[in-house]
Amino acid sequence: MKARKIRLIVTSVLGGAVILALIAATAFILISHARGEIPFFGGRSVMWITTGSMEPLIPERSYILFEKVEAQDVSLGDVIVFVSDDPEIEGQYNTHRVVGINGNNESFVTRGDNAKTNKVNDAYPARAEKLVGRFVRVLPFLSVMGRMLSSTVGLFAVGVLIVALLMLMYLPDMARVIKAAEKAKKDKEALMNELVEREVARLKAQNQETPRADDPGSGISEPKADPPDAPRAQEEPKRLPVARRVKRVNLSRAQKNRVRQGSAGAQKRLSGRARRQ
Repeated sequence: MKARKIRLIVTSVLGGAVILALIAATAFILISHARGEIPFFGGRSVMWITTGSMEPLIPERSYILFEKVEAQDVSLGDVIVFVSDDPEIEGQYNTHRVVGINGNNESFVTRGDNAKTNKVNDAYPARAEKLVGRFVRVLPFLSVMGRMLSSTVGLFAVGVLIVALLMLMYLPDMARVIKAAEKAKKDKEALMNELVEREVARLKAQNQETPRADDPGSGISEPKADPPDAPRAQEEPKRLPVARRVKRVNLSRAQKNRVRQGSAGAQKRLSGRARRQ
């Protein structure tokens, strides 16, 4: 896990650094072209050669790498880049070989290496103050890319290649992010289902523990409300306690007769007293 995180951080940092470098380089190139200057990086720059005047050394439609150089450091046989004074290409950059030096490197006689198109020296020498740089080498990869970008099909192919490279760089990370999101969603659903099952089980257990009012074995009956128009029943007379009722029931017949006789004698005595008075 730690190695994966470290790799992800390194990849993100490197990708960001490359993007920033490309943005900075593009801005620098655009500013230099707006000023009519050639952008140099570390004293070197790149140029697109459109003609075959320097073949076979520099093929037509190729990128070359050249370096800054002072006029005093130019020697015979060097291939230099300079601003031409030829009226046909005046103000444009030219890349030819030095075949002669005038004065103290004040100007240079130049000619292209292609014997078919450059049979004589250039009509106008390259002046020292218009010297731009000295050829270093051809850049094959950039040359192929430049040729591809110069056509519609090539431009489309380069775009597809860039998209494919970006997908290869970031697709694993995107897949991990998507997988993590799906796993989090599944975990959330599983947690919700578990909580629902627990709540259902708790409610079932609670219902089983609490007897229902309409259950015959529960001993609980729901109170029945009297109809609104029903007359109230007369209150029943108070009954004797259960113990006394049981005692009366258990009296023998002889005992009952005695009780009756005693009650009759008491009534006769009460009536005799009433007469005397």
